[in-house]
Amino acid sequence: MLLKIQGEAFEISRKKDILGISNTTENIFLFTLNDISRFLIWDCPKIDDSQFIYKEINFFRTFKQKEIAWISIVGFHLMNWYLQNKFCGKCGSKTKEKPDERAIICSDCNTIVFPKISPAIIVVLVCNNKILLAQNSNFQNNWYSLIAGYADIGETLEETVIREVKERSWRKD
Repeated sequence: MLLKIQGEAFEISRKKDILGISNTTENIFLFTLNDISRFLIWDCPKIDDSQFIYKEINFFRTFKQKEIAWISIVGFHLMNWYLQNKFCGKCGSKTKEKPDERAIICSDCNTIVFPKISPAIIVVLVCNNKILLAQNSNFQNNWYSLIAGYADIGETLEETVIREVKERSWRKD
């Protein structure tokens, strides 16, 4: 995510701030925030390193400016969805944006694909008035968390909780 540096804070870059973005630059409308339309730009624009900075998606998990964090994560998920659906999963033809809603449509067989919504859970496990935290093998630096995960197809949310608890490694301290 390209952010504009504003002293100790950041703001979302705007088209007028970045050189090299023109009316022919490939972009996709994401959403409107505070009456400003926000777009996904596929090109890597030339930037002034003293005014802008690129931040990885994990940066936004602990980012203090919550509104920017939220839209950055939403934009990241939409970008991945667009990248994963450039071609039709049914016939292999090139897809295009559906003009009347957030969807991708196949230019050949007219299959429509919408952004995926994945049901998820997050739970607190309490034992003897203490919250039990889990550690994922992908976590670094002794980082612990609540139990969270996505529901599998056909799985109830209760079954998801049971499976997610079983998948975590537990430590006695």
